[in-house]
Amino acid sequence: MPPTLWSLSYSPWSDRVRWALDHRGVAYTRTAYQPIVGEPAMRLRLRRWTGPISVPVLITESGPLTDSFDIARYADRHGTANSAALFPSESADTLRRFNTLSETALAAGRHLGLRRVVEDQREVLDDYVPAPVRRVLGHRARAIAAAGIHRTLAKYAPVTPQDPDDSLRAFLDALGEALDATTATASGHRYLLGEFSYADITMAEGLSFIRPPASHLRLSDGARSAYTWAQLPEGYDALFAWRDALYASRPGS
Repeated sequence: MPPTLWSLSYSPWSDRVRWALDHRGVAYTRTAYQPIVGEPAMRLRLRRWTGPISVPVLITESGPLTDSFDIARYADRHGTANSAALFPSESADTLRRFNTLSETALAAGRHLGLRRVVEDQREVLDDYVPAPVRRVLGHRARAIAAAGIHRTLAKYAPVTPQDPDDSLRAFLDALGEALDATTATASGHRYLLGEFSYADITMAEGLSFIRPPASHLRLSDGARSAYTWAQLPEGYDALFAWRDALYASRPGS
């Protein structure tokens, strides 16, 4: 039986594991996770009755995997497509460093974006409530969504950088420096480890809450605006062009 992936269509954490699973040709089924209303079912699946939970979660025959890095490694071990490993053993430390950079940038961008939604772009709150619930609750649905966002901000407070803007600038500079050290392949792509790997996936996804990609993340126009970093300096367009070229070469693109 193929594993089941619980994920969010607008989450870069979910998207990067879909990318890894698809790239390695791992068969899986997808279940859309709905924050708040879907939490009881997820807790039942995980047998985790207290503490924070989040997706992506991959339910395998050996048990659940609840970290995107671990899910991507599962994809690498069980996939048969594209013979080059996403996690080359000689680059283990470098891969973890890139993943940490990406995690920090995503946490910073999530913090800024969620604050923007609840403070300045409250119409985006509608995106956080299923349509049937909105029809029943009307304007009260936004209050529920706002409460959920405040809960999310509190849940991730321990990993939210104290200065998100500085964290995003540091990420952009680190990615730019890493790309400057690469050489373009015959196909014109630049890969952080010389050939495509999870380093490219995680660093490309790290840009998602700085300037969201045009595809693969299901965001409304309002949410796309909220998750676009307002303080983005000039001079980084090449990084987004690199990301977009990788997205265009993804399976199913």
